[in-house]
Order: sequence, then C-alpha cells, then structure tokens
Amino acid sequence: MAKGGQFSRILHSNSIKSLKSELTEYKGALLELNTLKETSQVYNIKLNSSSVPERAAGVTFHQGDAIEIHLKDEYNSGYLSHELKHAFQFQTGNLAFGETGRNGAGIYDFGDEEEAYRRGSVYGDRRKASNADYPNLGKISLSLDANNARAQMRGQNLNGWYYSSGTINYYYIGWFEDLLSSIHE
Repeated sequence: MAKGGQFSRILHSNSIKSLKSELTEYKGALLELNTLKETSQVYNIKLNSSSVPERAAGVTFHQGDAIEIHLKDEYNSGYLSHELKHAFQFQTGNLAFGETGRNGAGIYDFGDEEEAYRRGSVYGDRRKASNADYPNLGKISLSLDANNARAQMRGQNLNGWYYSSGTINYYYIGWFEDLLSSIHE
C-alpha cells in the first residue's frame, strides 16, 4: 500500500510542477503582450488568411512597416499565442526576417520555434517543434546583441542598398534606423 501512496505523491508533485510551468508561461505572455502594446511597431493580426503556408496553422512576417500575424483559420488561442511569441521575439531582437520579409533569417534559430511551440501548448496547441520541420535552423540561440549580428546584418543591408538597387537583406527591429544612420555617416 505504501507504493501506491508514493506513486500518488509523485503524480501530485508532477502536477504541481506542470501547473507552475504553465503559470510562468501565462505571466510571460501577459508581460510580452504589454511590451508589444507599448511599442510603436505595428502588429497586424488576420484570420482566415490564404498567405499561411499549406502545412502551417499560422505565420508571422514583415510587410511594409508592419509585422503581420496571420492564422489559416478562425481564431485559435494556441496558434495565435505561438505567432505572438514570434512577434515578441522580433520586438526584442531575437528574430529577423529575410529579404522578402516572409521567412525568418539571420538570427532566427530552432530555439525560437521551441519557445513558440511551448507558448502555444499552454493555450491548447498540441504541436511540437520538430527538427524535421525546421532542418535548416541552427541549434545555437542567436540575437541581435550576440556575436556582432546587428552590425553584420546592418552591413549587408547597407551593401544591398548601395549595390543592389535598394535591396534590404534583413528586417530586424530597428533595421530602418540603422540603415538611415549608416547612410548619413
């Protein structure tokens, strides 16, 4: 009988750990939403979007002056929270988009997807980050502040601007200001 009681305590302990982890995610989501709300960066959300890739439930991308968050179908809190995590990653310099603005690039890494899937799971999204779905993403966590990434992307943007008819190679938080300051140096 003692073994059954011990098993019950282990289950109870695991449940408490799980609830604490979920509470941490909920608190993090609230702080992140407030950060996005307070910024001058425009974030647009669109439901029933045809711009979501076939195998995806949602997509976040850069277009014009805005970050677009599109869901394939109606509102789904799990999918939306996943995409909002990517918006926050962009806002905090942990995610950038490539030349077309449609794909993650530069500092986009597998950890960004793991964070987004973890966030979505608290809100009901049962999908998991899979290496098979993201085979080209690095495992090392990247950001604008690490390894001179901002300077490298700024340099490539400046190069594209001057030598490739105004091409922007990376869209990251502050890219336009970086380009302007480089042009006026």
